[in-house]
Amino acid sequence: MIDVEQLYNDRWAWARAQATKGSVVVLTVGADIPHEILHAAGVLPVDISSGYDPSASPVSLRSNKSGLSSANLLGAAVDPVAAVILDHLLREDLDFAAAVVVSSEREAWVRLFQVLRELARIGEKLPPIHLVDALHFPRAASRSYTREQFIRLRDIATGWTNTAPDQIDTAAAIAATAPVHTRLFTLRRARTAGRISGLTMLHSCAATRILPPKEAVTMLDAQLETASAAETDNRPGLYLWGSPPHSDRLFRIVESGDWRISGDEADDCAVTSAYDDAADSADDPIGFLVDAYCRRGPLPTSASPRSRAIDTLCAVRRSGARVLLGVIREHDEAPRWDAPALRTELDTAGIRSAFREHQPMEPDHAVLHSCLEELSVHPVGAGE
Repeated sequence: MIDVEQLYNDRWAWARAQATKGSVVVLTVGADIPHEILHAAGVLPVDISSGYDPSASPVSLRSNKSGLSSANLLGAAVDPVAAVILDHLLREDLDFAAAVVVSSEREAWVRLFQVLRELARIGEKLPPIHLVDALHFPRAASRSYTREQFIRLRDIATGWTNTAPDQIDTAAAIAATAPVHTRLFTLRRARTAGRISGLTMLHSCAATRILPPKEAVTMLDAQLETASAAETDNRPGLYLWGSPPHSDRLFRIVESGDWRISGDEADDCAVTSAYDDAADSADDPIGFLVDAYCRRGPLPTSASPRSRAIDTLCAVRRSGARVLLGVIREHDEAPRWDAPALRTELDTAGIRSAFREHQPMEPDHAVLHSCLEELSVHPVGAGE
């Protein structure tokens, strides 16, 4: 059985090992990158958006052509997770990676792409850098633009493997990924029922963006088998919201006490629900992927705070959570814009919430425990 916790925290070493075995490894940053297209081209995409221990001792940063630190390269007002990822990209010997692909759904990822591209321009030794700019507006023009972005990714990936995937190859990659999403949906239900922890769900969901689909299915089957035999965790459920998790530390802190995480925003924004019709992808696999990824959300770039708040409220209710905890990192502005509307919707629904903004990457135990104590005072159940 794959150790999903170890994979979550050691994905760089795992990626290097796969490259040593002959895989064409591409590092990806962001959720808008259709791994199915890369799989169809014979690429092994490995997501490096998370899995970083903020308390780890810093590794010596190899010098770069600019002479600046990662934080200075990116600028002060950027989610610090981007600087940590850039640190790793500049520390590591990236001879094992065929390319780095970044998506544009977060400002921090766009800034990361811009800095990597500029470093490459001035002679920094980096693999090819590519941006996927997917749009999430429900308009024909947006869909057409995103389609061209996905086709461009396919064409560029062809150069990394000398394999040009056709419609049949792409449809086959979608069909191989569909069982992953089906099992993720079932695993979410097990989390809601208290049969697996939020921490295990975090690790398992991340593993599906690292492992090839066949191995991901095997891993999820093992997790579901474990969940079916597990005793129910009867602690009240908590919904985690805010900045996307960069490590599992926050999950560990929350679940070490009186709460279990029965839902989290980052997981609920995945593309799982769009895979119900995966069998219909053969005629236009790229179009299917455009629809699947564009239906992920609603996202801050394409929806109002109130519509996102209503969507989050529905997710909280589906998860069975009694309360919501919002933790927002410093310089991560989008959740801050959404927080007032979300608080209003939760108050109207009678669901208790606690929000903490401008938080550092390393969770402040005292701040988090004060939040959890605040939520524990006569918590109101969803729908009561």
